[in-house]
Amino acid sequence: MENEGKGGISRRDFLVSVGAAGGAAAAGPGALLGAGAALEAPQNEAAAEAEKEGLLGAMRPQQNQFRNLMDLSGFWQFQLDPKGEGEQANWKDGLPAPRVIPVPASWNDLFDDAADYLGYAWYAHEAWIPDAWQGQRIFLRVYSANYAAKVWMNGTLLGEHLGGHLPFAFEVSHRAILGAPNRIVIRVENLQKPDRVPPGIPPEHRGSSNDFPDTTYDFFPYAGIHRQVALYTCPQTHIDDIFVTTEINGQAGTVKVVAQASNGWNGAGRAVIKTGAGNATVDGDLKFVDGRAQTELRLPSARFWSPDHPHLYPLKVELLESGKPFDAYRLEIGVRTFTISGEQLLLNGKPIKLRGLDKHEDFPLHGKGLDRPQLVRDYELLKWVGANCYRTSHYPYSEEAMELADRYGILIIDEIPAVGLNFSESAQYVQAWTRMASSQLRSLVARDKNHPS
Repeated sequence: MENEGKGGISRRDFLVSVGAAGGAAAAGPGALLGAGAALEAPQNEAAAEAEKEGLLGAMRPQQNQFRNLMDLSGFWQFQLDPKGEGEQANWKDGLPAPRVIPVPASWNDLFDDAADYLGYAWYAHEAWIPDAWQGQRIFLRVYSANYAAKVWMNGTLLGEHLGGHLPFAFEVSHRAILGAPNRIVIRVENLQKPDRVPPGIPPEHRGSSNDFPDTTYDFFPYAGIHRQVALYTCPQTHIDDIFVTTEINGQAGTVKVVAQASNGWNGAGRAVIKTGAGNATVDGDLKFVDGRAQTELRLPSARFWSPDHPHLYPLKVELLESGKPFDAYRLEIGVRTFTISGEQLLLNGKPIKLRGLDKHEDFPLHGKGLDRPQLVRDYELLKWVGANCYRTSHYPYSEEAMELADRYGILIIDEIPAVGLNFSESAQYVQAWTRMASSQLRSLVARDKNHPS
């Protein structure tokens, strides 16, 4: 964020206003429910609220005995649309002159005619949905599309999403055709508009030097589908969200688990932490009332998470019917506390000095596209130079980056792309930035809240 300016709000006021909105999300899973911006009518009040917030898909999909996950990464059809004619010409039903593009990747470093292109472009792909998915709720998730996306399935508009770097999803249970290929079409653009976060330069301030791109920030705005696209399923009643917090009392650790179930479900559940070798576990009962339940699990001799010892405990949350699970979700958690005392940062009650750097996702050929080997090499280099943290300048990184940070013991200064904001601009722009930054912050908290890093 740049100049504060006399005519706008201060940087402090801006962050307070955004933080208040983000704090509402951090207050608990009720504010972090996932149900997205799909056009289908929400099934209940909680789904309606989540649809408004656009948080469906914040919970990372996974494959297990109750859920299915189909990663659609690979070669897609692709076509630039510099005239913006594709929607009127019904490109959702077929691209007239497609070429091949890998997903995930930025398009800018792949094609000579797209190096500096940030306008409309279309992606198309067919996915075969098996008959075995019958009876499940089916969702389409886009892990990151920079910067704005519009999504169709089998010719029907599912919805739109504004903002890059963070996931969004649509329920497609009533759109999907089982036992047949389903056509998925996504229009993406990265137009540098002054009312977006991060913003482009307002037309009235653009000079005569024809600089490219027209950004107020100092990194190239790579465009495209930068992370996976996936189809996934959940049971009709399923775990919608999990919120984990931890406390330390001497050598013991306390893990507080708050779980949210869909459809305002009333019933039983269970949280289980595997504590070590063999089958040793600590269990806690979950009693759902109106879709919400919580429990505490105590680890008498806990291994605390830190950069020097990044120990992770496997946590499983289940929904039960007659004592038998019918949905489950697994994640790895770290027992740790992070507080501030005066000017000191305290990790697990002890002062810690952050040694790190700023980082970008850019890399030759794939731009900002997900690259797992590069991530592993980056973390190896971070440990080699003695770093224990980095800042995600200036946007949310992939879920894989967060997962590796948990495992490597790297603390993350996680941020939204609120960069290049000039508060001397008009109140119209400032209000638009506040709305977008608030939405992005809620989505970031919803996605990353359980990572110990």
